[in-house]
Formats: sequence, C-alpha cells, structure tokens
Amino acid sequence: SDHDRRSFPADKLNWESVAAFVQFDGHRRLMEITLQPLSLGFRQPRTVRGRPRLADPALGKEIIERLAALSAPFGTDIRYQDGVGVVVIKP
Repeated sequence: SDHDRRSFPADKLNWESVAAFVQFDGHRRLMEITLQPLSLGFRQPRTVRGRPRLADPALGKEIIERLAALSAPFGTDIRYQDGVGVVVIKP
C-alpha cells in the first residue's frame, strides 16, 4: 500500500461507518432507527486502526450527511440530529 498512500488504507471512506440501532413497538412495528457515526481510525497508528470508536462531532456530521445523500435516491430520509443520524419512518 506504499506506506498507506495507496489502495484501501489511503481511502478515508473505508475508515468510516455507522452502527444502526432499531426500535420496535409491542406489535413488531418499526418505530425508530438511529445511526451512530463511527471512526475506524483513518491515518491513525496501525496499533489502533480498525477499532470502532464514536466519531467526533465534525466527522460524525460528515458521515451522516454523506449517508443521507447516498440514501436519498432510494427514498430514505436521514437527518443529522443531536450527534446521530435519524432515519425518518414513514407511515
């Protein structure tokens, strides 16, 4: 990877993710989906890379906004709110 300057280690998108949390009511209806933005350690030392950590606020907003833009063509509405992504559940 040429000292992390090419391929997988050099692409920031490979080091960002979300953890999805879903909530259902007592009738198995989907009530809420929240997305917690995560960092996997882009440009961090190899000893700490790959371990999911909560993304800092600026990176978290960037991750959620990118995911929202990618999801919009499929009719999925994701909003950044209080540090997490919230998927708007349509009735």
